[in-house]
Amino acid sequence: MSLAWLHGRANVATLSHAANPGHMASNLAATRRQLTGEERARIDAIDREFRVYDDRSDPWNQPLRLGREQA
Repeated sequence: MSLAWLHGRANVATLSHAANPGHMASNLAATRRQLTGEERARIDAIDREFRVYDDRSDPWNQPLRLGREQA
């Protein structure tokens, strides 16, 4: 349902990753799903300021390195 919500937002590109054929089919189906107004409102009401899990070793928490490292 979250992919369907994101897909319906303006100026948002969804990039999903799946290796399992069933998950791929589910992700594709989300692009065709029309959420009801109630479903959209419920998702919009989720507290987006609270992070449940944050592992500092995750790639998005690492410094961006451009080009080759200098020795």
